Amino acid sequence: MLSIPSPNMVVGINKEVDFTPSSVAIMRLWEAKLTPYHWSIRSAPLPQERLHYRLPTKVLPNE
Repeated sequence: MLSIPSPNMVVGINKEVDFTPSSVAIMRLWEAKLTPYHWSIRSAPLPQERLHYRLPTKVLPNE
């Protein structure tokens, strides 16, 4: 079997997770951080302004 890495990696992450992808193929998920509004750690109801969607951001390694 031939395995070829893809230069166009697509990653979907919750908007309450702060993650900056690296320019290499290794995904450093241990560097991801949760905002105080993430469902797994918040204790109060989610504020209305956090319910709006965020548009995806294209991240280029040379910028």
